[in-house]
Amino acid sequence: MTPRTLLLLTLPPSIVFLGVLFCHQWIHWRHTARLHTDANKLPKRRYGLVLGTRKMLRHGRPNLYFQYRIDAALRLWRAGKVEAFILSGANDKRLYETEIDDMQAALIAGGVPAKALLRDPLGTRTWLSILSYHAKFAKVPVILISQRFHNARALFLARSLGLDAIAFNAEAVPFSVDIRTPVREIFSRIRAFYDVFFSSRQL
Repeated sequence: MTPRTLLLLTLPPSIVFLGVLFCHQWIHWRHTARLHTDANKLPKRRYGLVLGTRKMLRHGRPNLYFQYRIDAALRLWRAGKVEAFILSGANDKRLYETEIDDMQAALIAGGVPAKALLRDPLGTRTWLSILSYHAKFAKVPVILISQRFHNARALFLARSLGLDAIAFNAEAVPFSVDIRTPVREIFSRIRAFYDVFFSSRQL
């Protein structure tokens, strides 16, 4: 454990609360101008980075986050805004993690040719997806593809590495369907600050 990490653990609760609020709001507001919902207004980019999530939830229920991200990627493809997609997520069949396989199959079914799909199994979480893209394509502008709240965090991470990134928002999943993910996002944003300012920037 590093000295800076130890310092964080000794902060009083009031400072921690203000820190949590700051992290959440900074990411929420800082990158609003780079979040887009109209594919026709986006500049063309070589790559669209699709951030992974499971296709199916527990008990066999479809994951709307997955479906809406695929729908968003297909809108970009049909609008001619990307030349290829990078599919970044978990892909370990031993653990029943087949995010990349599922994304690839869904996009091919939607009309995207297999040769336009690049696989990134290193992206088991958002920071690693961004680091992996930076390691391979640091100078290549990119469109991030996920839900708005996730895109805001991914943009924060991407911009911290100097990437020329914008984001295309997939349809939001209503709170009535899922409240856990938006709540978990609060803590994910804290971790994003930790990743940027305290953790290694190497894969």
